[in-house]
Amino acid sequence: MTGEQVQEALHSYRYDLSNLPSAHFEQAYVFPPPNYPGPVSCAGYAARFLSRNADPSIIDVFENKLAVSHESHGDDLNRLRSWNREIYAALVGGYPVDALRVAKQKGREAVSFVRPIVQNHTMLLSVATAHVRMAQLAQCAKAPLGRAWTGQAIWPTMSSVAHAALIAPTQAISRLLTLPADNDVADDEAEELLKTAGLLDDDASSHVLISMAKDIQKRLPEHSLTYAHFRHTAREILKAIDPLQAMTATDLSGAGWTRRSFVRERFGVDATEGAALLAMNLLTQRARIHACIEALLSEKKLPEFEFNHDLQSLGKKSLARLTEALRIACKADRAAPDQLSAPENNTAKKLVKDTLAKVEQGQIDRAIEILRIDPAVFFRRKMAPSTSANRGSSPQEPQD
Repeated sequence: MTGEQVQEALHSYRYDLSNLPSAHFEQAYVFPPPNYPGPVSCAGYAARFLSRNADPSIIDVFENKLAVSHESHGDDLNRLRSWNREIYAALVGGYPVDALRVAKQKGREAVSFVRPIVQNHTMLLSVATAHVRMAQLAQCAKAPLGRAWTGQAIWPTMSSVAHAALIAPTQAISRLLTLPADNDVADDEAEELLKTAGLLDDDASSHVLISMAKDIQKRLPEHSLTYAHFRHTAREILKAIDPLQAMTATDLSGAGWTRRSFVRERFGVDATEGAALLAMNLLTQRARIHACIEALLSEKKLPEFEFNHDLQSLGKKSLARLTEALRIACKADRAAPDQLSAPENNTAKKLVKDTLAKVEQGQIDRAIEILRIDPAVFFRRKMAPSTSANRGSSPQEPQD
């Protein structure tokens, strides 16, 4: 078969799979649970945003490249909690806009104190959101069809899934329907024939299948046309599955499915490129958070951002390091390293360079839209009136 014929036989997958539901990424932002009272350890809480398992090497990369510190931010949150519990509750509850609103009501000094804490906290939420997006990529790469899938269990390709879900079953059906058996063959003989053909084993699933077949047999009408109807239906089934049952691994390879992953089908990029896109989001995020805070304090509309507006100014070394850290933390691709490479290693740099080129050429716009981390999302959330009541703010001014 030609590659085009394979694609046609496999239900015309020449087009991308359907886009992921928008909620999968529009709502895939990290927010605390409702009425979250705050952490026991603010520094430990901040560290978990940077690395879900508090890996020191991963934390160090994010802190160095994104100018954040979980220890300093923990100290700032402790000071904020001591000074004004209302602002503290709003911020750790995932409502930075309410934290800024209350600070603005208290005056310029309060804004000067609260503003950098809000900026750093939103930056940490953005890093945690990047980890969630990486987890989405990992899920799609490792188990795109869920836990009930019985085919290739990890890193399935379009080829392996097509074979397990379509080709192998049709080949089994074809062997079953073309067995040389008469309608009056005894049950024991039929079972032995099926086992010889490799269609039945002496296991629990085969026993269940035999039991179901016998139950169906009892329900069939004892009529001369029953067997004729069965043979007619069998011919129609064989005709329908003929293009699939004749397909080989060579056909799938020729159609380009052997290395094609579900991540690329769903997101439009490989998991490695997805990690690079998320790293680009994070490196541009601080300036965008700053713009959002400026807009809120000036009572203006939250800004909208073009993803590739400021990518050329990004440090390629920082981008490569962040990409590598995200891949290590989430293991979303089979080639993900186990630890950070030496600075002179060019693998991550080449990945970043290639991904930037695809961004500039407009080749991966769908992935950019799916994976982008919009800081305005954090600033659109507002506390419900009953929740935003004063929570015992103290009158003293913030102390340096």
